[in-house]
Formats: sequence, C-alpha cells, structure tokens
Amino acid sequence: MNKLYSLVILLLLSFTVKSQTDFTIGLNSGSNTSTSYPSPLQDFYEGSRSQYLYLASELQAAGMSAGNISAIKFQVLNMNAFGGTIPNYAIYIGSSATATLTTNSWETLNGSTGAVYGPINYVPTLGVNTFVFTTPFNWNGTDNIIVEICNGDPLNNTFLDYTENVSSPWTTGLAFNGSHTNRSDNLGNLCGTTATLNTGTQTTRPDIVFSWNSASACSGTPVPGLGASSKDTVCPFQPFNVFATGASLGSGLTYEWEHSTVSASAGFTPIALANGFSYNVASGINVNTWYRRKITCAGNTTTSTAILIRVRPFYECYCSPNTNNILHTTSTSPTIESVSVVGGTVSYFNSHSGSNPAPSLGYVSFTDTTPGIMPSLKQAGAYTLTLTTNATPTGAGAWVDWNHNGVYDSSEYQIIPFATGTTSSDLAFTVPANAPLGLTMMRLRVRNGTFNSGNACLSFANGETEDYIFRVIPGTACTGTPLGGNTVSSVVSICPNRPFSLTVENSTDGVTNLTYEWEMSITNGTSWNIIPGATSKTYNATGITQATCYKRKITCGGNSSYSTSVCVTMNQIISCYCSPATGTILHSFTSPNIESIALNGGTVAYTNSSPGAAAAPSLGYSLFDDTLQA
Repeated sequence: MNKLYSLVILLLLSFTVKSQTDFTIGLNSGSNTSTSYPSPLQDFYEGSRSQYLYLASELQAAGMSAGNISAIKFQVLNMNAFGGTIPNYAIYIGSSATATLTTNSWETLNGSTGAVYGPINYVPTLGVNTFVFTTPFNWNGTDNIIVEICNGDPLNNTFLDYTENVSSPWTTGLAFNGSHTNRSDNLGNLCGTTATLNTGTQTTRPDIVFSWNSASACSGTPVPGLGASSKDTVCPFQPFNVFATGASLGSGLTYEWEHSTVSASAGFTPIALANGFSYNVASGINVNTWYRRKITCAGNTTTSTAILIRVRPFYECYCSPNTNNILHTTSTSPTIESVSVVGGTVSYFNSHSGSNPAPSLGYVSFTDTTPGIMPSLKQAGAYTLTLTTNATPTGAGAWVDWNHNGVYDSSEYQIIPFATGTTSSDLAFTVPANAPLGLTMMRLRVRNGTFNSGNACLSFANGETEDYIFRVIPGTACTGTPLGGNTVSSVVSICPNRPFSLTVENSTDGVTNLTYEWEMSITNGTSWNIIPGATSKTYNATGITQATCYKRKITCGGNSSYSTSVCVTMNQIISCYCSPATGTILHSFTSPNIESIALNGGTVAYTNSSPGAAAAPSLGYSLFDDTLQA
C-alpha cells in the first residue's frame, strides 16, 4: 500500500497543472440596446471595428497577475432581433501604454501577431459566449490591455447584411475613454479600416471575462485534457472552433491537431498548419469528423480525448428562425394557403388554409421524407407548381437549391406572377438534367412589397415563407440522334453592347445526358466559331457590335444535330440613345420648353423653330431625325 501511495504522489508531482482562472472586469451597470454602442457582438451595421481598453490597475485589482490569457468571454443578456451570423468576426489582443482611447486614431496592439480568434461567421447565443484563442496572449502584469474586435463581409455592398445587436453588459461612467467604435454599411470588411469616426459613449465599455493561468514553464508529461468545441453540431461547410479543456497550461507547450472521419480512436491524420492552442476550422466540414489535440512539453507528448463534430442534414441549415434568421417580423397577410406540384406521375398537394393562419414568425418547413408524402421529381422533367394565397401578394417567388450548396442562390430564383385581384398563380419549371440526385429543398415566399432574386433570406414585415423537401430521381436517358430544333432570339435587332438571350424550340428535351455547344457567325452563316464556355441549354449574349448569327449543337452520345440559325442585326445608332423610345424617361414635368435652335458656321445655316402653340411634346422629348434637312 505504501509503495502504491508513493507512486501516485510521484505521478502527481511529475507535472504541475496550471489552473485556469476567470477574472471579470466591469460593474454591469447596464447593457447596450439592439441599436446602441459599444457592442462587442454587433450586427446593426454591416461592418465594424472596435477597441476596448482595460487598465492594468483594473486587472491587478481583480487579482490578476502576469500570465497567459487563453480566452475571453462576453455575456449575452438578450438576442433582440439578431439573425444570421456576424460575418468574419475576428478578435485581436495586445498591450499598450495608452491610458485613454482617442477618437482620431487606432491604437497599436503591442505583442499582437494577428487574430487570436477567427475570422469566423459567428452566431452568438444567450448566456456566456466563450472565445478560445488560437494562441494564448502573454500578459506581463503591468501593461494595459486592448481587445480589438472587427467584422464585415467583403461583398456587403451587394446585399443587405445586418439585423440587430445582441445586448451585453457594460460599465458606464469610466474616468477614461475605454471604447472606440467605428461602424458602417456597404464598405465591406472593416478589420483594419483607417476610418475613426466614433459611435457610442467612449466612457462606456463592455464587461469582459479574461481566462488566465500562470505563465510558469511546463515540465514532465502534460495533462492532455478533453476535446471540446464551440459547436458539436454544424451545418455543412459552416466554420467552428475546436479546443481542449482541463489540459495543462504553461509556457513551452506545443500543439498539433489531428482529425478523423473513421472513429474516435482510429484513422487520425495531422492537419496542416494546425499547431495552435485551439483550431479554427474555417472551411467547415460536410461529414462527421473527430478532432483531438496532441500536447508536448520537452519531448513528452500526450493526446486529448477526441471530440465528434456532427454534420446536420442540409435541409435544417437554410436561413430561417431555426438558424437565427428572422424572415418575417409579423405573421400578417398575405399568407400561403396551399401548394401543389403536378407533372409526369407526380401529384402533390399541401393545403393549410382557413383556420390555419401564418405560423409564428411567418415561417414553416415541410420536411417529411416519408414515401408517398414527399414528391419525387425526375431530372429534366417538366412540372407545374400552383401557389394559392389568402390575398393577392405584390411579390412572390420560388428558390430551389439545385446545386445542394445549402444556399438559395439568386440564380436559382423564379418569380411567381400574380395578376391583380387573384390569389392563385402557376409556375412552370424544369428540373435541370444535371441536378444532383437526392433530397432537395425549395423555398416559397410571398409578401406585400418589392421582391427580387436576392430576397431569399431578407427579413420582411409581412407575408410568409415556406420550405419544402423533395427528392430528385434519375431521369430518362437520351437515345439516338436528338432533334436540333429552331433557334429563337429575344430580339430581332439590337443596339451595340446590349444583352439578349437565345433559346431553342422543338428540340429533344425532357431527357438526360444531352450536351450543348453554341456557335456564332459574323459572316451571315458562311463560317462558324464555337463560343467559349457556352455549353448550356440556353445562351445569354452580353452584346454585339455587328450583325451576328447563332445556332446550337445538341449531342446524345456520339450523335449530334444543329438547330436552325437565327441572325440578330444592328439598330441604327440614332435609335440607341437614351430616350422614352428606349425606356428612359427624361422629363416628368412641363415648362420650360425649347422653342427653337439655330446652328451656323462655315457653310451651315440650320434653324428649327417650334414656338408658341407647339407645347412640350409627350414626356418632354422630340427627335428630329429627318436626314433630308441636313
């Protein structure tokens, strides 16, 4: 017994575990609102950059001494109307001799080697939000600390990307400027912005928790700890962080992350460049994956337990209240009453009218995959969707995630037109011949208001959104030589560099394994050239500067045929200038009017008079194009 007891004591003494301690800085004298600043988890603007100053005297008064800061924490008291993610959320930390922040410059973060967290599309949750650093920050115990937080999607000038701030505790009435926030819309990612205009009261600062441990050097064999993650279930390709809890802390430790798609104990391989305290899986995963961390001190290595990150079914991951996206702020008219899909052997009908009003937050998902309930649609099959509403919507549309990327793309949108005073509309659609097989999601939206292809996730004040699941099954393969058909252009003649579209009628359709290749001719069809990249069923021309003919080659196996050609000619240049004739309204009011003009010089003597009784023409525009007057 004595020998066993001595052995246990020796093992415990072989490695000194540095405990991690949380230090709270702040008095919780209130919190930010859904639109006010400072806010460490902001989403009321599309991008932001903030710095928060925490004095060494505050840290020392809380009992914190020199050591490693491995994480920070912010508390969320209210989610407000936050939705989606905080895009490219990143955290930096450094030391500074600055005792108060200014409004006309950003402070240098001494000791910072880059972001210690993110960038990641972050979804805050109610309660404590913990941000584990990729590399602990070593604080010397005497310098002030600045925490910098920034975010923004680089492409936010092309779409709306804001909701509301969540509410977090703050401290007001500081004796110094403890915060500096710059925020803006439509300017992309604001990490590193030089704009310094401040928003919010600078003597107010978010409350924070520093996770700290002693900075003494490691020795012996480290305690490996338990694998952990910011999320144990993720949507496909959604970023997340993994780290270890209960592990040894101290200087001199090195790390190596491994992953496996086999099991918690087999199939692990090292992850390239993943040698930090934690690991940010920025590109996400699409299969269930285990992660574990090797920790080494002076050649002694141990491995943490593995954490399994499960991938949610893709149909649970679209923007909706289930993923913190508010699609409708009220559940008011117009609402969807019934949906039907008919074509081939499919006859699907879903009615929920009358006593069943719009659901909570105007959203419902029909994802029952039971055979006989869920429809199956064939590749290349043609179908008709009928949408019935309780009142005429001014905007209605459908998105189908044909490419299974988990996003309702603008290219996957079709408008559903409703005539004035009607409550039912049909949408004819064709399943792409190359659509991936398997479960596929469709979104239907109605509202009163403007509507376009980029509105799949936008929050509306009224209307309803419904998601439906169906299965794409193999279509009928083509055989023999396909019919070429007739080429049809959306225009007969056109002005220079104006887009137009080309389709083919009466060709083989409704089958799979067909390939296409578009050709063009500027010699009235005597010679033809293949259009690079034009391999779709239809072709959208970006514009021409001379008369051009088009035709399409269709192939099944090794058998091909061509559609009849169509030629698009050029309009006279005089008819191409902006005017009411080309869709541009130049005037909406009357007087003053042009009464006459005169042009003299050289051999030119031209006068055009239209005074007095000749009032301003319709839409305030006239064209004098009689070439005989010249």
